[in-house]
Amino acid sequence: MMFTKFLLVLLHLFLSIGAFYGGIQFILKSDGSGFGMSEALLQDSLFSDFLVPGIILFFTFGIIPFYVAFALIKKPKNALLSSV
Repeated sequence: MMFTKFLLVLLHLFLSIGAFYGGIQFILKSDGSGFGMSEALLQDSLFSDFLVPGIILFFTFGIIPFYVAFALIKKPKNALLSSV
């Protein structure tokens, strides 16, 4: 059980670190040049540049998995947090 929890925390942290990096790159360089991508990739999408996808990436796959990893480590006493 302890190995499984450790592996789950490690994978959540790995996901969140990658999303933090990718989200920040897209937010700071919304034309995609941070990753060598062109805005032509977005021509058939809802977005004109990579700013909104970067914000979504940062918060959805960066903040939330980091929060879940933190909750798995700390085991909060709050009823809402203990359901995680």
